[in-house]
Amino acid sequence: MVVTSILESNDTLRQQYAEGQLAPYENVFEQYGLTRADFDSAVSYYTRHTDEMDDVLDNLVTRLQHAQKELENAEEEQEDGEVEGDATGATQEGEE
Repeated sequence: MVVTSILESNDTLRQQYAEGQLAPYENVFEQYGLTRADFDSAVSYYTRHTDEMDDVLDNLVTRLQHAQKELENAEEEQEDGEVEGDATGATQEGEE
């Protein structure tokens, strides 16, 4: 279960956070108008409400899988377009 692994890593995250090792996340906090206190509050809340965290993570996984599929489809369409372009007899620049 995803929540279990998050909870198990929670102590490590708190230690890294306290030691300032999560500084790269400061940019994310700033981008979304959040503070460290907001982050701490959310972690604390979802630690106590694991069923809700499961729902959030399930939704995230679904969204990421959908995005991945869209990317794969776009790549396939691009590859198909390149193959079709090659098959049309198009010449390279400078060739007649």
